[in-house]
Amino acid sequence: IQRPCFDFGAVPRGYGWVFPKDAELSVGLYTLARGLKDVRLRLAQYLAAKGFRWSGDPLASFEAHTIPLGGDRLRDSGLPLYLVGDAAGFADALTGEGIYHALESGRIAGELAVRVARGQASPAEYRSLLERPVLSDTRWSWRLARPFYRAPALALRVLGSSFLWRPLVHGTGNGATFSACLRGGGRLWLESLRQRSVRRSTSAS
Repeated sequence: IQRPCFDFGAVPRGYGWVFPKDAELSVGLYTLARGLKDVRLRLAQYLAAKGFRWSGDPLASFEAHTIPLGGDRLRDSGLPLYLVGDAAGFADALTGEGIYHALESGRIAGELAVRVARGQASPAEYRSLLERPVLSDTRWSWRLARPFYRAPALALRVLGSSFLWRPLVHGTGNGATFSACLRGGGRLWLESLRQRSVRRSTSAS
């Protein structure tokens, strides 16, 4: 496998993935289903379905972890306490990815902590600073993840519409957050078409 692979529906209310690396592969399952039994066995079955072979006990080295979600419900404690990343439940419910929100919330927390120490800000500002770059994303991803994984085949057909995937690809490719792509969908769609037209004109000249 030379390219990243996503198999939606490989596990109930989730997907399987294969990420090629230099000399190895990262393979796993992500699911929103609660109380799912035999997760490791399902991973072994997914590996077999993808054509992978191994020696020894494949379950011996497999690990499963809970991904914290729901950080948009974070409330101000009134204390100089700044939860970031997984500790705050800032993972994306659609993908399970959490690196971006961990880095962004860490940056915001660090900058605010410095300002609080200098007497220039209050810890109570933390949640409002997180709203647009972090909390809005986690809120929208949770709202969309539940219907998406109830009917992934239908959801993928809907996402196949250029009216949806163009703004997402164009926006995220230019550093926009998920919620920003949703808010600016029409504008991003037009920008993507404009850039495509420019590329075609350049290649034809």
